[in-house]
Amino acid sequence: MGKKEKIISAIILVLFVAIIVVLAVGLSGLGKSEPLPAAQGGAGQASETPRTPRLIEIEKEVTAEIIQDGLRDMGFLVTQEYDCTGVVGASKVKTIFNIEIPFTESSYLISYDATVEAGIDFTKVTVDKDDSAKVITVHMPDAEIKSVSIDHDSFTLYSEKDGLGTKMTVKDFNDSLVEYEATVRKKAVDRGVLENAAENARLVVGNFVRSLVDTTEYRINVE
Repeated sequence: MGKKEKIISAIILVLFVAIIVVLAVGLSGLGKSEPLPAAQGGAGQASETPRTPRLIEIEKEVTAEIIQDGLRDMGFLVTQEYDCTGVVGASKVKTIFNIEIPFTESSYLISYDATVEAGIDFTKVTVDKDDSAKVITVHMPDAEIKSVSIDHDSFTLYSEKDGLGTKMTVKDFNDSLVEYEATVRKKAVDRGVLENAAENARLVVGNFVRSLVDTTEYRINVE
C-alpha cells in the first residue's frame, strides 16, 4: 500500500470513530428528563393546580308580577266555540185600525249556520303569591261571549211570500239577523258554552304557571 492510500485509510478511520462518538453521546441524552420547576410557596407546600371557574346559573325569582304580566299578554283568549244552525224569520202585513188586511202579508223563513266564541279576558287576571304558605293564587274574571259569527254562505231559504202592497225591506232583514244573533247567543249559553270556556281557561292558566314555578314547592290555585 502506498503512502497516499495510507493517508486516505487513516482519514476514513478517524471519521468513522467520530461518527460513533456522536451517536453514543446523542443516545445517552435521550434518557435524561428535564428538571421540574420548583414549587412555589416554600418547602413542604404542594403546588396548587389552577381551578377552572364554575359557571353557576342564577335563577331569577318568579314573582306574582311576572306571572300576572305573562297571563295578561294573552289578551282575550277564546277557549270554547259553539256551532249551531238556526232559523231566521220575519213577516209584515198591512193593517187598518189594528186589523190585518187579508192577502197583504209578506214573509220569509231562512236558516244560517253560526259560531259562538267564548273565552276569558286575561287582561283582567290578578295573581297573588304567598311565599310563606307556598301558594300561588290566580284570580280570573268570568267567561264571556266574544262574538257570534253568521256564515252567510250557508243561507237556505225555506219559504217566501209576497203580500199585496207589502214589501220586505233591508231593514226588516237586518232586524231579523239581530234577533237571530241574540237567539243563538242565548242557545249557546244554555248549552254551557261559558262554563266550558272557563274550565278550559283554568287549564291554560294552570299549565302556564306550572311552566314557571316549581310545583313541588308551590301549590297553585286558579279561582
